[in-house]
Amino acid sequence: AAGRVLKTVNVHTDFEFEQETRINQEHIYSLDLLGVEKAHEIINDGSSDVQFYCVGNTPIKYYLNGYGISSLEGHKANKIGVDLIATFLPEEVVDGLYEAVDYAGLSVANLTLEPIAAINVAIPEKYRLLNIALIDVGAGTSDICITKSGSIAAYGMIPYAGDEITEVIAQKYLVDFNTADKIKVQASKKKGVINFKDIMGLVQKTNTAEVNETVDEVVTRIAS
Repeated sequence: AAGRVLKTVNVHTDFEFEQETRINQEHIYSLDLLGVEKAHEIINDGSSDVQFYCVGNTPIKYYLNGYGISSLEGHKANKIGVDLIATFLPEEVVDGLYEAVDYAGLSVANLTLEPIAAINVAIPEKYRLLNIALIDVGAGTSDICITKSGSIAAYGMIPYAGDEITEVIAQKYLVDFNTADKIKVQASKKKGVINFKDIMGLVQKTNTAEVNETVDEVVTRIAS
């Protein structure tokens, strides 16, 4: 799911056992779920008519009897806790995604957020001790995911990406969107003359330097 109207909530939650207990995956899953439920209550607090749906969550840090620890499994504890970041989209957005998938004759097995999917592919856990920002520049949005101290620390999104650049080219050269996209791709891959047809069907030409100059302002704005 793209995060055009993304909201994130950071929460801390604890769970106490009646007696000292050895922690297993079921305990950890239940603890994470408590964190998600707490985040859900915070974001759907009644201050808005819009209801939000959780599309992803990531534990930032676990706690064993009040002390920070990277992994709880196998340890004994009277109390466990978690710092967790939960990510939400409006229910209308999620419903739209499900409807589109259903319309195609498919069914949803799992839903996650684009930056979560991207970082799971691009930055393995062993590299997350480094402070890394993953920027996934797509068509309509640029998704951001930040790692710190071994875990994912934050997600973010800006509603500017490749389409903004294509639109500037379309306006400059009076071409349709698909032609502008081809000009953009050609300008990024080769130097020299680029031939194209404008909306009147007339053959026009430009060069890579001129295209790059045309998009420079919007590229700088997106990067900023």
